[in-house]
Amino acid sequence: MDQDDLNEVLGNLLENAVRHAQTSISVTVARNSGRARVFIEDDGEGVSEEQSIAMMQRGQRMDTMETGAGLAIVQDILESSNASMSLSKSVIGGRKVTLDIPLSDPLDNT
Repeated sequence: MDQDDLNEVLGNLLENAVRHAQTSISVTVARNSGRARVFIEDDGEGVSEEQSIAMMQRGQRMDTMETGAGLAIVQDILESSNASMSLSKSVIGGRKVTLDIPLSDPLDNT
């Protein structure tokens, strides 16, 4: 994934987590088999499974939840990079976003 696209995705998702968290946000990154998994969780009120499904659909707005177009942008970037996103309930109370991102060159710093 392009660095600017990754910054856009993470910035958007972290902004949402900050906006909805009560006191805590957790970010975890794991690498396995040429892919990175990023978990972003907050301890806010969270959303129902039905709302999570609606939030992932193109053209859907959850204005009462202040999400705007951010998740649609994130979804477009992820799809163009062969990456994916899922939403679920966090163990700390709010929403958990899971990103699955292919690594183009597994952390080669040369």
